[in-house]
Amino acid sequence: MSLESILLDAYRSAKPGKLKRLSSPRRIRRMLPKVGILLGIGCGIVLGCREKHAAGPAPVDAIISGSSMEPTLLGPQRMARCNTCQSSLRFSADSANSDFPVPCPRCGQEVSWEGLEEGQSVKIRPIGRSTTGIRRGDVIAFRDPDSGKLEVKRVVGLPNEHVRIEEGDLWVDGVRFQKSFEQFRSLAIIVDRWSGLEGQHSVGIEHADEEQLFESFSLWPRTSELLTPFASPILDEYRSNAMESRELVPVRDIGLKIVLSEPESAPVTMVVRIWFCGAPRCITIAITPDRIRVPLISQGDGQDTHAEIRWTPDNRQVGRTLMVAFVDGRLLIGSDRFGRALEIRDIRSDDRLLPSECSPSKPISLRMLQGRLSILQAFVVRDIHYRGWNGEDEFRLPAVAGYRLLGDNVSNSADSRQRWPEGIPSESIIGRIVSDD
Repeated sequence: MSLESILLDAYRSAKPGKLKRLSSPRRIRRMLPKVGILLGIGCGIVLGCREKHAAGPAPVDAIISGSSMEPTLLGPQRMARCNTCQSSLRFSADSANSDFPVPCPRCGQEVSWEGLEEGQSVKIRPIGRSTTGIRRGDVIAFRDPDSGKLEVKRVVGLPNEHVRIEEGDLWVDGVRFQKSFEQFRSLAIIVDRWSGLEGQHSVGIEHADEEQLFESFSLWPRTSELLTPFASPILDEYRSNAMESRELVPVRDIGLKIVLSEPESAPVTMVVRIWFCGAPRCITIAITPDRIRVPLISQGDGQDTHAEIRWTPDNRQVGRTLMVAFVDGRLLIGSDRFGRALEIRDIRSDDRLLPSECSPSKPISLRMLQGRLSILQAFVVRDIHYRGWNGEDEFRLPAVAGYRLLGDNVSNSADSRQRWPEGIPSESIIGRIVSDD
């Protein structure tokens, strides 16, 4: 029996167990029946298993060992601290090189390295021999058909589907794949913390009803590149991306994530504008203790209509999270756990009475119209921006018999864009990554 077969058999029959650390190849050989080490290219995993038993559907613990699925799944991280502003920073172990000076993205001064943290712990739920339940968007663990190593990627194409990347979005059989609110919530990447928005907001006190604007900037503002104005301003610079810390890529699918206190007077009404596809899109949001309301265009009967989302507070944090974003050509809006996708043409807005400075360089704004509340935290978020292997804006994956897979860290992921021309066969898929929720 081959080494790959022994490891795969150990994995399939293992119960969840405490993750073990292996110190030498000799010890690995001694413990081979009990522990499998499976490292992938770009984003692999290390599995820890106990003695062989029938595990059934119970998930198996694993540790992410690569960076191709960041920021969804974090591999080993190198920690750093700025010597000047004392900001705590983390970089993918693939990208951090302690032999070269690294500037702080906040103040531009050199950082000091402090240590290395292991990759994120996840659980893999075996799916047995049937893969009929695999859906687009699932994160799966699979065996590389060429090397036999275990890897983790996201499913973007099912067997016999044409997949196309265009302007950062995925198209399947000629139709743009549009994420649900729940899918975007799990994928949203924080571009920056908008600390200027945090605090109490109220109509009627000095300056409180003025428009608050987020001014975009590069996370690496002191590089030597000459920045060219882009139609879309947000840059794809998640600072743990291994190959992308200085690569400037515009991303148009952006949004606002804020953590709110209980409304101090109800209802609270605010206007959020987001620069999207060459224009500021205006959304009026009414907040009450039990729901969020967004006005929609009347259907012709003269009656106002609204999209309503009930609050579903996350008891693990203080406050309530509101997320509003334009993604895949739609407005996504919701709370901690639940939201809705709305067509842009259905959103009612009246910009005539509310002049705005929202622009490509100031892509998000917020203005209070009624009530009072406190914003505890505020973040600008973006969607994953897909590209071809060589950075092409358009890239095609023809229909094949297997599954098409991509890494969320598109700049540092070896995936279906250049590997596995026939796709990943169903027999190579081991299990699905499951969350702890």
